[in-house]
Amino acid sequence: MSERELHGVIGPRGPSAGDAPGSGPGGGASRSSGTQLDRFGDLLVCRTCGDIKGPVPGLANGVCELCDCVPVDERRAAPTWERFDFNSAFQLCVCCGLEALPSGSRWSVWFCDSCRRRVRKLNDLAGRCVVPIGRHSLMNGVTVSTDRGDAALTASCDQLISFLQSTKGISAWGRGVVRSNLDAIYGPGSGDVRLARYLVDADRSGLNEEAAFRNLLRSALAAEEVDQWVRLCG
Repeated sequence: MSERELHGVIGPRGPSAGDAPGSGPGGGASRSSGTQLDRFGDLLVCRTCGDIKGPVPGLANGVCELCDCVPVDERRAAPTWERFDFNSAFQLCVCCGLEALPSGSRWSVWFCDSCRRRVRKLNDLAGRCVVPIGRHSLMNGVTVSTDRGDAALTASCDQLISFLQSTKGISAWGRGVVRSNLDAIYGPGSGDVRLARYLVDADRSGLNEEAAFRNLLRSALAAEEVDQWVRLCG
């Protein structure tokens, strides 16, 4: 299903929510959007893994979001929610962990607007998909060409392989970012926190997207390259 279709599925995420002040154009919740955060209901940020979990507001039959603490076999065995590609209603930006984004579609984006601009600039300057913005290869400009000769095909396949390798780690990176944010906001050893409360407290904490992007670069680039790329992608 498309992102546009997904935005209309979850009751609290209807058109009025997407158009309200403080809501990003992709449906992500602004951290300072006040009553907008009510739509997250009793969803929690798991202190152990950094994922979102709990009952999903607007979906019937007590549907719950399962976090990474739940064994993967159990998560895969759960029936897929109606009109979702996979069972996830929201996720936090995998770069900064400061904004909640719509999820559940193969076209869902992993980054908030601010972080996505930086990542797209990084990929454009590098001329390849260094950091994927979503799970579908077509979102990242990574396709396999079959009509440009063997050399072009090999290069395209190398790029696709790089993309697939990157996607295996980006979600884990994002969960680590959220756990670090929880440490910074609430201190080590804190428990689960309501998603709505976390977003408000994160907005007041001084954590920011540029510092998070710098940390992401440090995970993949040599130290002397980081400052240069931050300037170029800023």
